[in-house]
Amino acid sequence: FVFFFLMIRRPPRSTHCISSAASDVYKRQEIDESGIMKRVRDLVPFIHEKSVKEDQRKIWDSQLELSKLGIWVDPLDGTKDYTMGKVQCVTSLVGITVDDRSEYGVIHKPFSDKDLGKQETYFGGKGLGVIKYSASEATFASLPKIQDKESKEIVLLTTCSHYSESTERILKLINPSKLLKIGGAGNKVLGVIADKGNCYVYPSKGLKLWDICAGEALLKAVGGYISDCLGKPVVYGSELQVKGVIVARSKDLFDK
Repeated sequence: FVFFFLMIRRPPRSTHCISSAASDVYKRQEIDESGIMKRVRDLVPFIHEKSVKEDQRKIWDSQLELSKLGIWVDPLDGTKDYTMGKVQCVTSLVGITVDDRSEYGVIHKPFSDKDLGKQETYFGGKGLGVIKYSASEATFASLPKIQDKESKEIVLLTTCSHYSESTERILKLINPSKLLKIGGAGNKVLGVIADKGNCYVYPSKGLKLWDICAGEALLKAVGGYISDCLGKPVVYGSELQVKGVIVARSKDLFDK
């Protein structure tokens, strides 16, 4: 799984004020994105960022044509949280789509929730499940499948840095038992996978396809559910803006 090896890296800690740190981070993000794509092209030289050669070449051992493949990269998800020192919210994301649907993904946490000195990487997708790699111990562990059972309470994860009055009004309609505001789209999807919350809702515009592609693949691989806020599957095409997102661990909660 070549994209796993692209992600084991750590962004620098920032010691500047918020405004200057944000400028530095956005510059770093551009550099990282171009660097990741260069490494992708080096590993799989017949992949291009905007098109693929029409040579019917196949990848892996399947009959998948490269013209059906898409790669969505977010080198630093949770940028605002990072500039504010909330580094545990930061993730680096690589999502792989087939026929404009998310299939495989890698989420790298350069700062673990439990120990900021440790790194974790989650990778997997359709037919693979999800595997967690702990860099400090150099260990791999398969994550368990989500047990699809009725939820007695709603523990809702939502945005921390983009919370607004309109978002608050909509979330009150859900009437969660507990509301947790945490940063980073990739980090919130991991939170649902790890059962820190049983759903994640962002009912507004602002998310882009690269924010959720990797997370969607991993979530579905362990049995979770995801759609936009209209209840429709996310299509990874030319429209980059996502119409909000609904993520849930169980079918009954997702249907609610």
